[in-house]
Amino acid sequence: MQFYLFLYPALVVASLALWWDAHKRPEYAKRPAILLSSIILIGLLGALETVYFLVFDERIQNFFLQGFTALHTLLVFAIFSILEYSVHQQRIEKNQLRRAFRQAFRPVPLLLIVSLLVIGVNVFMAYLGYSNPKLTRVPRNDFQTMVFIVSLLGIGAAALASVGVYGMQGGVIRRKVYPFVLYLISIAVTTVLVFVESAYKLHGLSLIGLGLTLGVYAIRAYHEYFVYRMHHLNDLHRRQIEIDKQRSRVINKILVSTAADDKALLIESMVAFMKQIEENVPSKPQAFKSVVVYHRKGTLLAVQSAEFIYNFCAPLILSDNLKRMNKSELDKHIMSQAFDIEELERQEKEGKKLDFAQRGVLSAMRSKQATSLELPPNLKSMYRKIMLYPIMNQDEIVGMLVLYKDAVEHIFPQEAVILATFVDIFSIMFTIINGKEIQGERNRLSDEMETAKNIQTSILPKTIEIPGYEIVGSMLTATEVGGDLYDYANTSFGNYIDIGDVSGHGLPSGLMALIHLAAFQSAITTCEALKKELTINELYDVINKVLVKINRQRIGSDKFMTGNIFQEKNGTFSHVGAHLPALLYRKAHRKMLELPGMTDRTAFLGISEFVDSKPSVGEFTLDPGDLLILYTDGLVEARDRDGRFFDTDGVTRVVEQLVEAPVEEIRQALLNAVTEFASSGDLKKYGGKFADDISIIVIRRSLI
Repeated sequence: MQFYLFLYPALVVASLALWWDAHKRPEYAKRPAILLSSIILIGLLGALETVYFLVFDERIQNFFLQGFTALHTLLVFAIFSILEYSVHQQRIEKNQLRRAFRQAFRPVPLLLIVSLLVIGVNVFMAYLGYSNPKLTRVPRNDFQTMVFIVSLLGIGAAALASVGVYGMQGGVIRRKVYPFVLYLISIAVTTVLVFVESAYKLHGLSLIGLGLTLGVYAIRAYHEYFVYRMHHLNDLHRRQIEIDKQRSRVINKILVSTAADDKALLIESMVAFMKQIEENVPSKPQAFKSVVVYHRKGTLLAVQSAEFIYNFCAPLILSDNLKRMNKSELDKHIMSQAFDIEELERQEKEGKKLDFAQRGVLSAMRSKQATSLELPPNLKSMYRKIMLYPIMNQDEIVGMLVLYKDAVEHIFPQEAVILATFVDIFSIMFTIINGKEIQGERNRLSDEMETAKNIQTSILPKTIEIPGYEIVGSMLTATEVGGDLYDYANTSFGNYIDIGDVSGHGLPSGLMALIHLAAFQSAITTCEALKKELTINELYDVINKVLVKINRQRIGSDKFMTGNIFQEKNGTFSHVGAHLPALLYRKAHRKMLELPGMTDRTAFLGISEFVDSKPSVGEFTLDPGDLLILYTDGLVEARDRDGRFFDTDGVTRVVEQLVEAPVEEIRQALLNAVTEFASSGDLKKYGGKFADDISIIVIRRSLI
């Protein structure tokens, strides 16, 4: 018995390890706190069983058998319920099911409270019998047994209610039914075995139930917080690769398309995404069937064409006549409804009353997240849910999706994933379209330059994900449109990182940077599609030819750029190009090194199509814990008031002080240090701006 009771602290310790890992990860949100609650209850149950089996004598055990059995069952059920809620809490929140879940779950705690009170009555009666054996026994025992049965029935009713709650909206809250069914089986078996052992002195039966209970808990927790997390990370990685390919295809098309082609591409993408939702959700009738795409022009969010209204949609207005309108009439009302962002903010600031749609638009814009509309009666009779998805470019709203459901209120996980990609792709397309339109307005040069800057920064990857590495990157542009760039790609041939700097500033530099990014992604995607690997110098030369042909021969620009491309395979980095020496911190030697051969062994990009970059190819390795710093010259050439450069010595000083810190902290520390260094120099001279763009990529190989 002592050995089996030791399983409780062992399980608590193992579960706390899972909790500790989960609570440090922001993507888990509230789930670790809920998991911790179930772990605490396991410790409480272990303490209860220890006292009952090891402290109480056999006479006390006999008197309190029924109360102990019922309380044991209630605690086990509570442990499993809390664990299961921790598993699905984020899915409930993300799929807009919080209110429905709480309403459905409301009877469960009530049943458990009643059961706990009934257990208290049973324990009190047992105490009376134990303290005064002269009391009449038969009626008391019969009533006590009845109370015991009522407590078990209450717990059983709570369990069945929980099955219904977690089983609702199949495929949304739960993907599989078997975990909770397994919980119920283990609870029932353990309850029976504990009671039979104590009642008939069949030693060892409760241990089987105890092992079953703890085993089920351990398997479920380990699967969710370790095994499933690994699968989830792999899924995210595969999904990111596909999104990168899709983004590259869209960029390649829309950069060279006409205004008419832009519209056709937007409509084609809208239809493709809606069909993808229909094909991937578990229940087609419960999927989003209709969507309206709003595009921002100036301060107005409006529908630019009836072709951006997919399927049967209703305007977001208060009118009892909507049900009597045909699709054409509804579409006209939708087309006439626009949201002036600045006017809405002004009205809100002045305390004027906004309608449900205006409040929803402001909420979606500020939260930058999907927002569920509070439907008025006229729309509630037509739809169960209307969602607003803001399309953002950095902190600015550039469009909005309005999606309609007429069958259910929840959102399937598959829908959420597809819609996230939908919003991301439309963000890129709207940003580029807006940029191209502004570029055509010569009398609005300042707006044109700002939009081009937004285009450039939005196309840079928000995160850089290479398995086995911690990586963070950022670009800080100077006053005008910048010419810095960086990108990455994951392929079956290895992982690629690209960094470069176009000469000068302004729109031509920004455009050349965009062409370079498109050429880089296109070449990588083509190699992957054809399953043919280019050597890293061949890749560099292909990109150079594209830049020469488009930038110099077609646009007529005299811009050129420096750049390095890196290919990573199992910790070994091959590099090519002419840019700046990378900085490598060797953890084993505690020393920062400059990597030679990255500056002058080949020509710059965009000058000549006859460049041969093979002489510049080099190679180095990153050992676990090593740091690699890639940067553009805006970092090392920032000047103080005496005209001195920040230089690589400044980078080295910062990195060597923070070698064990997270890569994001190192990146931010470099920006802080160069800002402080140049505060009385370049920043003062150029009105708070640096003289050149600053791009930084910090890479650490993870410890094995």
